[in-house]
Amino acid sequence: METQNTDISGSLVQVGFNELVRILQETPPGGAVMIHGYAGGAKTAGVREAYNDGKTQIFYQPMATTPPENLEGVPFLHTEDGVHTTLFAVPYHLRDLCNPKYENTRQVLFLDELTSASKHAAQIAMQIALEKRIGSIQMNKNVIVIGAGNLVKENTGAIRMAPAIANRFTHFELKMGIEEWITGWAYPHDCDPTLIAYFRKQPEHIMNFDPKSPSFAFATYRSVERADQWVKKLGWTETGIKAMQGCIGEGLGMQIKAFHDMQHNLPEISDIVANPDTIDISNKPDVCHFVATMLTAHLMKSTDYKTWESCLVYLLRMEVEYSSNAVRDLVLCSLSHVTPLLAEVCEKDSRIQKGYAEKWDKVFKKFNNNQ
Repeated sequence: METQNTDISGSLVQVGFNELVRILQETPPGGAVMIHGYAGGAKTAGVREAYNDGKTQIFYQPMATTPPENLEGVPFLHTEDGVHTTLFAVPYHLRDLCNPKYENTRQVLFLDELTSASKHAAQIAMQIALEKRIGSIQMNKNVIVIGAGNLVKENTGAIRMAPAIANRFTHFELKMGIEEWITGWAYPHDCDPTLIAYFRKQPEHIMNFDPKSPSFAFATYRSVERADQWVKKLGWTETGIKAMQGCIGEGLGMQIKAFHDMQHNLPEISDIVANPDTIDISNKPDVCHFVATMLTAHLMKSTDYKTWESCLVYLLRMEVEYSSNAVRDLVLCSLSHVTPLLAEVCEKDSRIQKGYAEKWDKVFKKFNNNQ
């Protein structure tokens, strides 16, 4: 009799960035979660975001380059009742995971690049996930084990996890689109408005990695984060632009520079705040994208009522495509001061309240229905 294939496991469960953060935050003590995703797809950023509370201890272990002894410890001779045995000493950098002093503190062992680990290192990871011990020493019961790795189908050198170790984890694939990157990471981390505006306008220029390409630099969420760090450090100088190109590629860097250069013709935010009803609004799409993003980024950092009121009045005068992106970003971002301020301005200013209802509310409903 022919045996039927009853495998109903299907593909990995896909989650967005904010959803992943919530899952990691709610992972119970002793739990184990494996995050799959494309290279540079913000897996590590998700772990950092989830446990950025100042209380959680994170122990980072890059598995692709970790020799087994850095995870398992080194053997030493132990004699008890005349019997010689071998025990393993806990690696120094992981010692607090086994220290009862921290048994009431949330601790996270982050095994990054787990799908690129050597066979021996992967076996040790299985022991940690299953037996909750490092070498010969039991870990604290509160330790959460988080693994992350690239997708095998991406052809980046990732190796399919053996069933024995895979079954020890709860698995998710991180699937983050450009809009969630903007509201979930870019604005909350004060990413340069040029990068936000450019990739919203050209989302096909990010996360389009070609494993056959000879280029070492290409745009992923991870490399754009590094590019942003260089721009913050060196500015939009010749050296700063070269550093950005070293992260995301020369050609793309030149396109973003050209996009940035047009801001020399933009109105100053101070002028918009002073005269929101009369400052000219450009009819050029690129300029409108940039101005809307610039105002949004400014409001993300402002708690001044007058600034909020003036910027929203100005946004109301723009085409709905640009203004609705700005206000939707304000609504969806995770910054605590934004929602109360937006609600206060809408309540007190009848122009904004009326415009919100007529111009933006329909856009939000359509957006929500498409989620």
